[in-house]
Amino acid sequence: MTGSSYAPPNELARILTAAETTTIATLAHDAEARVQAIAPAIAIRLGPQLSDLLAACRRPDAEIQGDARAIRRLALSIAETAAVARRNDLVPLVIDLCDLLDGWIDCRCWRAGAVTLQAEGLGVLFFDRSLGPADQARLSAGLAAMTSAVTRATRRVA
Repeated sequence: MTGSSYAPPNELARILTAAETTTIATLAHDAEARVQAIAPAIAIRLGPQLSDLLAACRRPDAEIQGDARAIRRLALSIAETAAVARRNDLVPLVIDLCDLLDGWIDCRCWRAGAVTLQAEGLGVLFFDRSLGPADQARLSAGLAAMTSAVTRATRRVA
């Protein structure tokens, strides 16, 4: 927390006393400190989770399509883990992967190559330590543009 006190919405401001808002601020600060303390242990899970995602997305199209919901659940789990681990560079790309899967689950049209490409890009961003910040940004932007184009095309089909 940044040292500012908890400011409740207007409805709560009339109900809560100053002591209660201080208590809430303290509880929020303590919870954030606990999350920070376990973040390194949670971050260790990202590697195996991403490896599982890559394996799931490197299969034949029919298998990816058949397991799309399970792959989406795995991707959401990765997004949550990445957010707690403060890997904010990965979160939007994982959410984009979920959007790709949602489009295909809902619209019954399929472009597994985009799912595989998105997963491979996530793998490169996470596992390739030699990739510089400019290259990482370029890769992230390219993946975001691809996802945007595919989801727009998927919406038109629906």
